[in-house]
Amino acid sequence: MRLVLFDGGRLGLLQGERVIDAGGLFAGERLRFPLTQMHLAIEDWGAVRPRLEKLAAAGGGTPLAAVRLEAPMPTPTKLVGAFSNYRRHTQEMRGAGAVQPRPDILLKAPSAIVGPADAVVLPGTGHPVHHEPELTLVIGRRARHVAAGEALSHVFGWTTLLDMTVREDGDRSRRKSYDSFAPMGPAIVTPDEVPDPQNLGIRLWVNGALRQDATTADMTFGIARIIAYASSVMTLHPGDVVATGTPEGVGPVVAGDTIAIEIERVGRMEIPVRGSGG
Repeated sequence: MRLVLFDGGRLGLLQGERVIDAGGLFAGERLRFPLTQMHLAIEDWGAVRPRLEKLAAAGGGTPLAAVRLEAPMPTPTKLVGAFSNYRRHTQEMRGAGAVQPRPDILLKAPSAIVGPADAVVLPGTGHPVHHEPELTLVIGRRARHVAAGEALSHVFGWTTLLDMTVREDGDRSRRKSYDSFAPMGPAIVTPDEVPDPQNLGIRLWVNGALRQDATTADMTFGIARIIAYASSVMTLHPGDVVATGTPEGVGPVVAGDTIAIEIERVGRMEIPVRGSGG
């Protein structure tokens, strides 16, 4: 199942090139920031899923081109990132022979999140901005001190995320947290459609030129271990987002570029890059 938010925060099912409106499942609910209809679906998934399956079986829907997709989880309580989590990327950034001795994480401002119909806006710092495609998960149930063997049971679904980063000295979280620096989408894909998240192709192109081509099998630390480690530091709540790192091949983008990211079984986005002047 592929869940989206569209046209002002309505929950939808993405089926091929059509979107089935499921927002009516929450008629009468008055949501206040930061809650979304996706949060409601996650928190009552046992009851919501069969109703979504019934909508899917009925078919219909609106052509994808006629709706505006939004970030499927725009307001998590936290956006956690695993850094230096691909061996060759660690060496790319730190030199040959460099290793990441243990998993580690950072926090990126949730306000950086935008959707698949939005653009990355360069902040005009004078420093290069690099692309980092990442397989990303959305937490489905509270996780605190979970064991690696149980960690994947806390995943609600999978999505793609561009972790844009200013390359300069200074705090890593600040350099990753400019508005628009976390394009996410197009959908959250439920785990039944991604049987082995540790064996997915991940690719990125800039203006049609392939820059990154790897698989999630290349991670230094597996996804389950990243979740377990993050949950040993902080409580992960339903709707929280965890990005699992980028492979080698990161590089700069400039205004006018188009970034395409594709993760096998999860999704594809094409994101334009704009300058701070518009």
